[in-house]
Amino acid sequence: MFWGLGNKCMGQGDTSIIGERKEEKRMNTEIPKVICPVCGRTNEMEKSITAQSNQNIIFECPACGYERRNIQTSKG
Repeated sequence: MFWGLGNKCMGQGDTSIIGERKEEKRMNTEIPKVICPVCGRTNEMEKSITAQSNQNIIFECPACGYERRNIQTSKG
């Protein structure tokens, strides 16, 4: 089976029309969340993680105050 012109499905003698096939691709706009390893609370990544210029990151939990510095990333 193959796709012909327009929205007609053609092949094996079948010329039936299928409805319009529009797939809406939406961007994921949800803010990623991180879980504190001490208190277990979930926080938005933007409020918990700070990127350093040396490619390491700092994690700070706004709920319990736990902080971990110099977390290496795959680039650092």
